[in-house]
Amino acid sequence: MKTTLYVMSATGNSLYVAQKLAQSLGESEIVLLPDGRPVTLTERVGIIGPVYDGFPSPPIVDFLKGPFLQADKSPVKYLFCLHTCGKAPAFAPQILEKLVTDAGCAPSYQNSVRMIDTHVGMVPMRGKRDWKPMLDEADRKLSRIAKEIDEGAIRVPSRRMLAGFAFRFLMPRAHKRQASTGKYLSSSDVCISCGACAQICPMFAITMEKKPRFGAGCIGCFACLLSCPKQAVLYQMRNWQASYVNPRSHIETYRSAKWKTNSTK
Repeated sequence: MKTTLYVMSATGNSLYVAQKLAQSLGESEIVLLPDGRPVTLTERVGIIGPVYDGFPSPPIVDFLKGPFLQADKSPVKYLFCLHTCGKAPAFAPQILEKLVTDAGCAPSYQNSVRMIDTHVGMVPMRGKRDWKPMLDEADRKLSRIAKEIDEGAIRVPSRRMLAGFAFRFLMPRAHKRQASTGKYLSSSDVCISCGACAQICPMFAITMEKKPRFGAGCIGCFACLLSCPKQAVLYQMRNWQASYVNPRSHIETYRSAKWKTNSTK
């Protein structure tokens, strides 16, 4: 059974989940969102992404409301959704279930994987010494998840009070707030104009002049701040002394290739 994994990943956590599943599930294709190519769904489909402020990230929501909604769902026999999060997926499972169902394809399985929380400004960043235990635990859980998915397990989220209210009112407000993050990002004098921030941005929202220019399209993922080799990216004019890119995902290579393709269009 061929599997297509649609993945939104900023610092590599969700990409790593997709990579581990692809290794276990056999014939698989990973598609990093956003992606401008036509959507051709396969027998088994995975939707994988981070939880931001308790909700699915904007690229996941946009994908399900747009390209996925318009795609032919008839080939799909099994669809699963996985959430990467610092603590708990909050409203994300219920919202993804609604979005997928509204698009005409009921999800068969959902689960979450705890990863390093990268929400700068809300949580203290873990030091490198703390990364390995958490990533090792994620590996163990991903082995169980891959086995369940391969066996066609059914796992749906429990009902949650206020999920409908959160979907209609709270999520749009959270996404609007996240979209304003770019206004509060800047670079300090130690910036070496290497372009690492622009290349890792999943939304291609950063342009390189003499220094990076943070523009419209930001979703508040903080990948730029966390991937800067000089910690030169400031948020609200503050250096958060934070650094994290999932060391097992090699997302920098993926994003650099997509950035080069996008910049030549």
